Amino acid sequence: IKYYEERLVKQPDDLDAVVRLSRTLVSQDRRKDARSRLEAGIKLAPSSVELRLEFIELLQSDQLFAEAISHYEQLDRIAPNDPDHIREWGFLILKAAEGATTKREGEAPADAAKQAAAIWRKLVAAKPKDAVVAAQVAGLMASADKSLLADAAEELRRAIELEPEVLTHREQLGEVLDSAGQKDESLAAWRSMAEEPRRNANNLAQLAEVLSRFGYRDETLTTIDAACELDRKSLELRFQQAELRRKWKQESPTRWC
Repeated sequence: IKYYEERLVKQPDDLDAVVRLSRTLVSQDRRKDARSRLEAGIKLAPSSVELRLEFIELLQSDQLFAEAISHYEQLDRIAPNDPDHIREWGFLILKAAEGATTKREGEAPADAAKQAAAIWRKLVAAKPKDAVVAAQVAGLMASADKSLLADAAEELRRAIELEPEVLTHREQLGEVLDSAGQKDESLAAWRSMAEEPRRNANNLAQLAEVLSRFGYRDETLTTIDAACELDRKSLELRFQQAELRRKWKQESPTRWC
């Protein structure tokens, strides 16, 4: 500690020394001193991303969630739409709501999930033509809270519109709809993976795996059989067909691949 303190007397703008000193202070349970050092460093270098992140981590460990959230807001002004910052910012909003629930022994604020979704949508707004970003945001929403499943589905439909030939978007949409209890809609999303003009042996095989994973026995078997009909020479499809029939304890089909 003494080394870093002396170093900062000579070079008060040495941000690396500020971070290292604050970490050392935290390790010795001198959290208030660590906070003072970080606050002083941020005052000297308000645009430092590293200092902001270090301070946010300290605030979170002290369960000062509202203050940490305010620093994410400032961080977004410094480094707009950084995917890592945006992701953690949204989850912190949910974590803060959970903390409030524990203290009150009541329900979390109803709009906390919507607030997190609004933060994550900043990524989509920054790259509206990027299907991968839309799918990633959908994944954040779906994993965060059940109340966001409809929002996740909306983002996945955006991804499908942008990249209609990418099957993972359709597969993910089906999973989200299934989680929401919309069985017919989820099946429709999955089936679209191998509908014209995407109907081919590989896509049917991928669809069969998805259907099997979610327990659709009969359709799994008819789908893998259809894949084999389209590509009779594929050993990989033959093995997949045998494995799926073994899983569902089905007798051999009339025609193998």
